[in-house]
Amino acid sequence: MQEMVVFTIFKVIEAPIEEVFAYLTDDEKIKEWNSLFVENIYDSEEDKNAWYTWREI
Repeated sequence: MQEMVVFTIFKVIEAPIEEVFAYLTDDEKIKEWNSLFVENIYDSEEDKNAWYTWREI
């Protein structure tokens, strides 16, 4: 079995949860805080809007 690399980041953010979630899940904003992120690939536009299924590269 191949070992998986796991990153954990813990940060308290003084903001409404909805605002924080929107920021952390915005593909363009992810690039600001995650230097390893290249892109998310969604199976459909519906999936992108609802966060059903995606592959992170």
